[in-house]
Amino acid sequence: MTNAVFFVTTGSKRMLLRVYGVGCDQILDRDKELDWLSRLSQLHIGPKLLGTFGNGRFEEYLPSTTLTKDDIRQAPISAEIASRLHQLHSIVETFPPSNTETLEVWSNVDKWYKMLVTELLPILSAKNKSWQSQIDTDLDVIQLRNDIELCKLILSQTDSPIVFAHNDVSKTAMVALD
Repeated sequence: MTNAVFFVTTGSKRMLLRVYGVGCDQILDRDKELDWLSRLSQLHIGPKLLGTFGNGRFEEYLPSTTLTKDDIRQAPISAEIASRLHQLHSIVETFPPSNTETLEVWSNVDKWYKMLVTELLPILSAKNKSWQSQIDTDLDVIQLRNDIELCKLILSQTDSPIVFAHNDVSKTAMVALD
């Protein structure tokens, strides 16, 4: 959805060329993504960043195979997946956010809320008058804002660890970890 990925081979070296999708800057912060990619690389999690350019980057190619459901059900493989996910999710312990830094999740939620109200809803309303009526009936943007602020408040008072998470870990892999 957000990238076009190409294998590039020069001599005996193989790497990935990742060209960013159009319009993804509204969803993703590429500078933060590159910063985290560099941090993960330092811990030998994920590929090394080989170079960047205006709308993409070159990464180390890591040979791999897609695991099947039968592969994932093997105890040693499931244990390795669990170990690597733990390592990934606990990266915040290695690179903790400062006490003054707004958690990235809240920055993203605030950015997406603003985009919803100022850009998306006006576009949808102008595109189809029946959508305007449905939006007015079914979506209370003021209540949504209040709910977001309430979530921030409740979670700020919860003694829960901050973890680094990536949302495209497959459901199959997560079931295998249970």
